[in-house]
Amino acid sequence: MDKERLEKLESIYVQMNFAYNQRNENTMKASIIEFHRCFPDKRQDEDCNIRKVFSEHNETICSPCSIYSIYGDILSYNIEGCLRTIESIFEENKYQTFSSNCIEVLYFPQKAFTPTDILYTTPIQNNYSEKSKTLKVADLLSVAKYSLQVLEIIQPNEKTSDISDTITVMQSIDLALNNKPYDKPLNKSLHIVSSVLTSVVKRNLENESDKRFVSTMGLLIDFLTKWEVDSAGSGIPQVYAEVKGHMEANWAKVLFSKIVSGVLTALGGLSLGPEGPSVQIGGMAGKGKASVSNFL
Repeated sequence: MDKERLEKLESIYVQMNFAYNQRNENTMKASIIEFHRCFPDKRQDEDCNIRKVFSEHNETICSPCSIYSIYGDILSYNIEGCLRTIESIFEENKYQTFSSNCIEVLYFPQKAFTPTDILYTTPIQNNYSEKSKTLKVADLLSVAKYSLQVLEIIQPNEKTSDISDTITVMQSIDLALNNKPYDKPLNKSLHIVSSVLTSVVKRNLENESDKRFVSTMGLLIDFLTKWEVDSAGSGIPQVYAEVKGHMEANWAKVLFSKIVSGVLTALGGLSLGPEGPSVQIGGMAGKGKASVSNFL
């Protein structure tokens, strides 16, 4: 299926999902009608999935009738079958979008979010044991905030409507996870999030030399922060602890690690924060000067 049809399908899918979770029957019916109009060749698959949904709910499927004459649970079962049909089309075409479960969890939570809430769990199987990876609210918040920082530093003349829409979606996720009011993302906006974030990364790492450069810098920064653990992070808590006499950092190692890793980070085009590195560098430089003066 071509990209244009897949994007149209996703627009229907998102509209259908929001209507289903809001129990908006008029919009549910409108989205089914739109799906039938645009994708008449998928009716047989849809009928098969609807029968499965009715069977799972131990209900007898109704005889064919107009979509306008059904409501309540019967309409919901039809929507569930239609959503499954669309999801199978996405899977066949390897088209990534927000799943029904994702939309329900993010935009229609049953309770207020807390940072430790688990949003998603996926099992990991290996030869020795079965483990699982979890996505917590705090993890997704970190990703959303970092993505926003990356997108918002793009030059205004380079920003497209897709990038602006992606920023809107990421802002809505950030607000939703912080239990604040948000505007529902536009149907057309959700599908572009993954592709925009991927393209931004690819554009900044277009060739192998760039990738090797960034990888090497990452390894060096990681080595430096492990070599002198007190240089990791913003450095402000370490300065507070040093002033209050709760810790005794090696000023020479911290200075070397902080300055070198800061330069490497800046060369990679990343932000060092508004004041953190400068505070610790200044504090350790002052400590070093005092130590040298006392020695002399």
